[in-house]
Amino acid sequence: MCFLSFIGGMTSCEKKTNVDELFLISVDSIKLPEKIIANTSFNVLCFGTIGVNGCKSFSHFETEKLNNIITVETWGKFCENSSVCPDVMMYLEGEKLNLMLEKGSYLLKMKRNDGTYLERQILIE
Repeated sequence: MCFLSFIGGMTSCEKKTNVDELFLISVDSIKLPEKIIANTSFNVLCFGTIGVNGCKSFSHFETEKLNNIITVETWGKFCENSSVCPDVMMYLEGEKLNLMLEKGSYLLKMKRNDGTYLERQILIE
């Protein structure tokens, strides 16, 4: 069950139990470090639109690595038990996906909610 709290005049949804509905977020763009060193942790910054109301938010990333292809799903959550959802655009504003890879060339595939992918080649030195 979700409860609403009023913070600075805005409402927000606080998760109290596991009743949130998950949905796939479309990542519009990503930002990578200019140089990535093998076996060193680095962040992929993700940008995109989460939804059109304040009851939607980022939840988590799910990654799968198969050979040199890394597929990422970006998940959001919708607090379905909320009685009031403020009309406000919610965005991924540089949400950090942390990776560590061995030396080589990789294809990063960010799955979108329409079944397409945002793809980017990554060279690890």
